[in-house]
Amino acid sequence: MQSQSFRCFLRLSLLITLLSAVASHAKAEHPAHLPGLLEQHRSIVLLIDPQSGRILDANPAAESFYKLDRATLLSRSVQDFNLLGQHEVELELARALSDEREYFIFPHRIATGEIRTVEVHSSPVTLDNGQPALLSILHDITGKPIAEESMLGYQARLEALVDERSEQLLESQAQRRTLFLITLVAQSLLILMLLYVLYRYHRLSKELNRERRSLLSSQAYNRQLSKAVEQSPDSILISDAKGNIQFVNDAFLKNTGYSRKEVIGKNPKFRQSGSTPRTTYEDMWRNLLQGNVWRGELFNRRKDHTESIEYATIAPVRDDQGDITHYLSIQQDVSAQREAEAQVHQLSYFDPLTNLPNRKLLIEWLEQGIGVDNRPLAGGALLLLNIDRFKKFNEAHNLLMGDALLKAFAERLSSIIKEGVSLARTSGDEFALLLGTNPDRVGQISHHALALAECIQSRLETPISIEGEFFVISVSIGITTFSSGVDERPADILRQADVALHRAKTAGGKQLAFFENVMGEEARRSFNIERALRLAIPNQELVLHIQPQVNAQRQVVGAEALIRWQHPEKGLISPAEFIPIAEESDLINDLGNWVLHEACTLIKYLNDSGHSMRIAVNISARHFHQADFVDTVKMLLLQSQANPKCLTLEITESLVIDHIDQVIAKMNQLAELGIHFSLDDFGTGYSSLAYLKRLPINELKIDRTFVQDAPINPRDAALVETIMAVARHMKLTLVAEGIENQAQSDFFKDRGEVVYQGYFYGKPKPIQQWLQRWTQEGVLSEPRDC
Repeated sequence: MQSQSFRCFLRLSLLITLLSAVASHAKAEHPAHLPGLLEQHRSIVLLIDPQSGRILDANPAAESFYKLDRATLLSRSVQDFNLLGQHEVELELARALSDEREYFIFPHRIATGEIRTVEVHSSPVTLDNGQPALLSILHDITGKPIAEESMLGYQARLEALVDERSEQLLESQAQRRTLFLITLVAQSLLILMLLYVLYRYHRLSKELNRERRSLLSSQAYNRQLSKAVEQSPDSILISDAKGNIQFVNDAFLKNTGYSRKEVIGKNPKFRQSGSTPRTTYEDMWRNLLQGNVWRGELFNRRKDHTESIEYATIAPVRDDQGDITHYLSIQQDVSAQREAEAQVHQLSYFDPLTNLPNRKLLIEWLEQGIGVDNRPLAGGALLLLNIDRFKKFNEAHNLLMGDALLKAFAERLSSIIKEGVSLARTSGDEFALLLGTNPDRVGQISHHALALAECIQSRLETPISIEGEFFVISVSIGITTFSSGVDERPADILRQADVALHRAKTAGGKQLAFFENVMGEEARRSFNIERALRLAIPNQELVLHIQPQVNAQRQVVGAEALIRWQHPEKGLISPAEFIPIAEESDLINDLGNWVLHEACTLIKYLNDSGHSMRIAVNISARHFHQADFVDTVKMLLLQSQANPKCLTLEITESLVIDHIDQVIAKMNQLAELGIHFSLDDFGTGYSSLAYLKRLPINELKIDRTFVQDAPINPRDAALVETIMAVARHMKLTLVAEGIENQAQSDFFKDRGEVVYQGYFYGKPKPIQQWLQRWTQEGVLSEPRDC
């Protein structure tokens, strides 16, 4: 039975070859009939000069598709429609002319400006005057998935060959109909035959295995089979049951660059590029070992180390007993197809003028609840920006200048935004900023959005240069916030931002508006605090408070300097209210320098009064990482004439973890002056001994959360005892922070030498009150060199 099928297959191949020869003859004998066929063809047909790309002729279907009349089409070239670069188009024309490639997928822009995806079948022809040309048939496949070629690559090649040769037989209308009918019948017979073979495969497996033995013994069959396999344009590979390669065809060698000697006997895994997911291989082998056919994409490597994407169909081959003896693999290189899909994706999701994500991609981000870096959004804010009076700008100049302004504006925005902010162009002169945040900072998102909006307004005050002219532009900004826990659709979020934008534009331009007044007022309140805080230092509204640190005999051995803000209208403002706001800006550096200056002044005063003790100052990570931090501390010490040995800088573990080598270098420079370092909130971070042994620290400060529960919670007690053991063995001073009662104090007294700090021993007080109390009680430590 298989012999009969094979003989039928050979007869069909001869028929197709005969049709190809007739087509070639018809092409040479009757080229003059081509214009008539172009007029009648329902598909889009173009006759193209392969050298210049100029359109020599086009049928009515082409006029309808491109929305241009024939005269206009004949004055254009394919480069006017194709969105690829001119060099790429010329390269593809050369491929088509040399018959190296006849199938393409291109993005075309028609006269209306709309971008359409077209499937192109192109064949070289010769005109009556001997001029070479390309006959191209186009199909509009916009919005349709790009079909992958069938697993039977050989069938696809035969079909493409029949199509190519059939078009060359278009000598007349009657001949075209006859040839089309023959081609259709041949294709149908071939497809039916292949389907029949697949259908009968399992039911006739034993019979086919018996017949295979006799056929393999026939030299004629070997020649026929070898010829069919070798002529396949797809890579064919046969391996044994262990996966070792036993046979590859010429197409495999051509496509991969290897020689037979280099691949025979090897396992196909030597070509793996590393880009194929591990789960793909697991799925492949699970199916193959179960006797199933597996289909999928593999990322492999050619001999020149370039990567290729191959669509593979792998099937197990069984013997008479049903055992798997070999694996047959047909691999088709789909790299060009994937590249074309990537180009279509670029056109679908990115703005061609600015290369920014478009509105469609922005909506997908909102639908999926992700930012530009694909991280989930716990919450966020959407800012819509509209360039004020852009229409008048276009009227006063021209559209090209308008496009240049949009590109320059996009570049300016890109230079302003930071990590975690996604920028898109949603339409015309409207842009969008998607600001994401993590769960810990959802409550501050409106503040961040307002900060970003005001930063943009400020940066736009610098003129934008376009073709030697300078323009100052402003924008109206609408802001809305959202949370992942609230059921809001992307359309709702965009609508809210658009409503806010409309309010801002109505206010007259260069304005911003929040969709929700409550959130907007909260952000306004934060900014009002920030503005007032910037004036607090020159207006002398900041006050230094001191909290004592005592030993077991209640002698004051040190103190921590704490900042307070005495607002002239609102009274004493809690540090918890303004310090987080200062941390978000450069204000934290100004506040830190102010506290250092006051602490150095206090150290000098105590030394002159005969009372020496260390004053601790908490340093924020942002302040410490400033490039001039060391020089600033040296300058403050020099100006105040304070003893550096009496100054303690408290740092947190989070400060140490980032850029540890730079941090240690700065700490060493300050330690050489005699400054002490205390590791604050020890036990709440990583508490890594590897870090601890590298740091030039003198003191550990146990976090108040452990101190408060140590007397009643065994776990906290164990942690505190561990920290005390670490400090003791490393010869570090230990400060227990947050002691508020006798039980907490007794807990530490029973376990070793500790410095005590907390409300039980003294609340933070202004300097003068603090000095008066502790001097009168006579518990200040004796004079010493700190």
